[in-house]
Amino acid sequence: MKDFIINLICGSLGGLLVYYVQIVNEKNKKKNHIKEKIEDSKKTIPKDFIYSVHIGISMTKIEEIIGLPLFSHTIDENELFGNDLIVNINEYRFENCLITIIHQNSQLSAIIISSYQDSKIELIKPDAEIDRPILGKFCVDGTFDNENNEIIHEISIRDSWFGIIEYHGRFGGYNCYYGMLHGIEDLENLKIEQFKGEIIEAFGLSSNPELFKYYSSAL
Repeated sequence: MKDFIINLICGSLGGLLVYYVQIVNEKNKKKNHIKEKIEDSKKTIPKDFIYSVHIGISMTKIEEIIGLPLFSHTIDENELFGNDLIVNINEYRFENCLITIIHQNSQLSAIIISSYQDSKIELIKPDAEIDRPILGKFCVDGTFDNENNEIIHEISIRDSWFGIIEYHGRFGGYNCYYGMLHGIEDLENLKIEQFKGEIIEAFGLSSNPELFKYYSSAL
């Protein structure tokens, strides 16, 4: 009986170990697959790239997948907004998209992907009527009608854009859908209805919605 229990415990531990190794191998296989696709396609990002990263992933792993940034800089928000947030921004330029990564403590805090025309980069919209909508093809529609959604915007000589922020807990926390802002005079009372039909040209993920304002850095 004692030998049976020992064998049972050993068998269970062995099974768990095999399962853990399989999970690790699958993650490494997916990461290497993305990296190979980037290298083999002369620095183009796979259309499903957004599904290969997540909030909290280490910057070391990001570098393993997409390499070093073209530009990087740090913003001390205490000087701008009076808080204690230090923002590190990396920018990556590929043939089919522009990626902005915001990181803190060597971990990804936000990612914003801006797609070039006809690049077919996928975005995440869990309640979309179509499966895996495409940046530059997907428009603001009725699925954005939620009183909890927040609208952000910026207008300057250099930039003119809007962003619709939605909360989706299992996808890092918050999603932001960006488009060009034009033809709207009353910017103090923006409503989702005003953006119906506007094309989503960029997409962001973050655990902190305050970081979505750094879309301007990518333009």
